[in-house]
Amino acid sequence: MASRCDLDLGKLVFQEATHEQKIQSWRNNSDSWAGKMTVDQYIGQQARNGNRTITRNGGIRYWVLTSADGEEVYCSGETVRKPLAALVPSRNGSSSASENRQFFRQGSWGVGGVFTPVRYRRRGLTSMLMRCIREWIDSQAATSAMSTFSALWSAVGVCMKTPNGTWGFHTCNHEL
Repeated sequence: MASRCDLDLGKLVFQEATHEQKIQSWRNNSDSWAGKMTVDQYIGQQARNGNRTITRNGGIRYWVLTSADGEEVYCSGETVRKPLAALVPSRNGSSSASENRQFFRQGSWGVGGVFTPVRYRRRGLTSMLMRCIREWIDSQAATSAMSTFSALWSAVGVCMKTPNGTWGFHTCNHEL
């Protein structure tokens, strides 16, 4: 395990988490997020969450910044694929408000569950992970019509500003 002083960001690996890395990530964040559950209960809950209708079959993906040998997880996060319905301005030049909008359904990715253990905070790891996830989402958008929209969400509050200037906002999600 690297100490706070000898962590070299250039040697970290961004990858989809192995099963063992997911468990390590859940253990890491259980102090902050498990509430009254035991660590084992929390890990069980997270495993069940990964097998729900919206999250199974690649609907949720777990990401880590890890050491080259994969033994230590320095930062983790997840992406959730969700359907998106949007009403967008049409480019047909019509002056009618109803004709000037186009409805479409498409996929989107939400980013959440980003966590850095206390001992590794203030080192740029969260920003690095978010950059890597954004690049992965961008690569998905470039290769499919699935993901032209993404959002960062927070389970810890509505009003937040990240150090890189991203503002959180309240959204309503409805599953049909």
